[in-house]
Amino acid sequence: MTTDHTAANTELQQIAKQANINLSSQPTGKDAAEEQKLRGLNGAAFDQAYAQGQLQDHRETVELFQKEASSGQDPALKAFAQKTLPILQQHLQMAEALNTKR
Repeated sequence: MTTDHTAANTELQQIAKQANINLSSQPTGKDAAEEQKLRGLNGAAFDQAYAQGQLQDHRETVELFQKEASSGQDPALKAFAQKTLPILQQHLQMAEALNTKR
């Protein structure tokens, strides 16, 4: 999952650079708050919170990528979403399986 996310982020950064869009390199807002929450947990509490967060994040991301892949207006972003969506759907299945085991 980390390898896939790193590759996708690198590609997205290249698309943003070509469009003169600056992307934050640090988590902001909800993501920063989630990171702080996870830093304060350990053991089973961390595992449970992390697994639930992965499930929610992947559900939201798949939904966004589905929308962009089907009706996006920017050709580069639409192609990126279409290419990346199947990988994200696999990640969602992995997150669902992880939460089922809990």
